Amino acid sequence: MFLIRWALNLLRLVAETLLALTLLMLILLWGLNWIPFMPVPVIQKHFSERVPQWGWAGSDEIPQRLLHALQEVEKLPTFHKPTAIPAKVAVQMFYPERSRGTGSFFLGEILALLWSERRLWIFHANSVCFGEDIYGVKAAAARLWHKKLSELTPEEIAELAVRTHWPHPHSTLPATLQREKRLLLRKVLS
Repeated sequence: MFLIRWALNLLRLVAETLLALTLLMLILLWGLNWIPFMPVPVIQKHFSERVPQWGWAGSDEIPQRLLHALQEVEKLPTFHKPTAIPAKVAVQMFYPERSRGTGSFFLGEILALLWSERRLWIFHANSVCFGEDIYGVKAAAARLWHKKLSELTPEEIAELAVRTHWPHPHSTLPATLQREKRLLLRKVLS
């Protein structure tokens, strides 16, 4: 009888601890909603010999056209294997580069519950890799066109959105992506 009571108390203690840790994790994830959070690959590269380009663009800095273009580029037919944006944000923000992360779907679903859709798109825009150690739309606009986000033309916004799937910043887009850029320009930004 004593052993059973001891086991039940231990089980209750473990359950309470797991619940407390889960609540703490949810509170921390919810709190990140207002904090400019540097993606894990950027943090890792700071400890290597190559320093990445990254800068946080707040919701007031990212043009609405750019957020809309990023949303529409995910729907284009060229980009098969659609991934939900919450899962992409989870991978971009919390997992090392070239690592899918087994819990990204579940972490993404938790983020979708805690954050607004607009906030998820802002985090996506600030953490997407454009190749050659360029992370985020602010750094990509500065590196590719030497401009601020507010100074980008509609064509540059369309190219920036398409380049989220082409991580070679100094090479021209392939023909299929050029076509998608024109389609995106007509559909969203005109």
